[in-house]
Amino acid sequence: MSLKSELSSSFQPFHYKQYRYLWIGQLTTVSAQMMDMITRSWLIYSMTQSALQLSFVMALQALPLLFFGLMGGVLADRFDRRKLLLISQITNFVVNMLMGILLVAGWLEVWMVYTTSLLAGTAMAVQQPARNSIIPATVPRKSLQDAIVLNSSTLNIGQAAGPAIGGFIIAGMGISSTFFLQAALFLISIWMTIQMSSMISIPPKKKKKESIVTSIAQGLRYVRRNEIILSLLLLATVPLFFGNPVQSVIPIFAEDILKVGADGAGILLGAMGIGTIVSTLLLITLPTIKKPGRIIVSSTIFYGLFLLLFAISTYFWLSVCFMFLAGVCLALFRTLNQSMIISNTENEYLGRVNSIYLLDRGMVPLGIILLGILSEYWTVVFGVGMMSVLCILVTLLTLIKSKALWRVEEKQSEETYASQ
Repeated sequence: MSLKSELSSSFQPFHYKQYRYLWIGQLTTVSAQMMDMITRSWLIYSMTQSALQLSFVMALQALPLLFFGLMGGVLADRFDRRKLLLISQITNFVVNMLMGILLVAGWLEVWMVYTTSLLAGTAMAVQQPARNSIIPATVPRKSLQDAIVLNSSTLNIGQAAGPAIGGFIIAGMGISSTFFLQAALFLISIWMTIQMSSMISIPPKKKKKESIVTSIAQGLRYVRRNEIILSLLLLATVPLFFGNPVQSVIPIFAEDILKVGADGAGILLGAMGIGTIVSTLLLITLPTIKKPGRIIVSSTIFYGLFLLLFAISTYFWLSVCFMFLAGVCLALFRTLNQSMIISNTENEYLGRVNSIYLLDRGMVPLGIILLGILSEYWTVVFGVGMMSVLCILVTLLTLIKSKALWRVEEKQSEETYASQ
């Protein structure tokens, strides 16, 4: 098949109107969330000059995924997923408008940053299982993997554009301007969600009603019985716990080690995002990967290696290169891992399995706190270096314990999905 034919096939999901609405809404949501990462971390560090305080704020934003993630999955398997998206997007719009107004008025205090971080994280815990569960209903089965890859590209584009734009706006116009821009992006997301048909967002009807606890238990039993899904979910915790927390201390590297300021911090995070975009383009243009499990494991190991090299670098552009390469590896892992999870999961369990997948993201705050403690009581370089080494070692241990990872393949099925 020619490159032109491969690209045409890879972008096939965009032919479906409902998928386009979902994709655009996801892109603006993720861009706002990635922008918020540098905005909120820069804000709290400028207010407190404390790596530990910075870590606590970032942890609070991810903590609801750990406590409410499973509940979000149950909601996605029971209620209209489109309405759940709207509720979470409206919450984020209000939070960002409030932060911008409080900053302009000069009324913002540290406890308010903590509180709004918790609110934003809770909205995310509801939003993500609902959004991921809608994807299979927007395209035919044959286009599902391409739809998942393109959906992952929104995270990669947002990770490239959001922090970079946020850093430049902070340097040129002030922190309050970034919060207002984030609110505007959530408005676009709200509008895209309103345009979507409610028919694609209604979960399958159950024969009998069951309690929330029973629903959660059934989801956990389903994962435990499926060795492939269980192995993928276990590995997903590794880069999220040991690698992703590094992004929370980028302002410290930019300000105290590399001496490049807020716009430099935006470039560092943006470089990782550009790496994820390059990785996504590779996945879109290359033929279907026969043994994705091997790529999933290898990319996690190299992700840890490039973060380790970033930690010990004292040259800004060399650090940018290492962040770029880390982004390539992260996107390879993230996209293939999520694609294999969704394609191997039955539709009636999609919400709950996606919420268990999001529990992995709930591990991020624990990793952020650990990194914050290492950085506060030793050095930030030591902290990032230690987390990177652990990322590599734990990946190898996970592979030894779960050899099914090495033979993971996409589940082939004749089942079709809605394609409106």
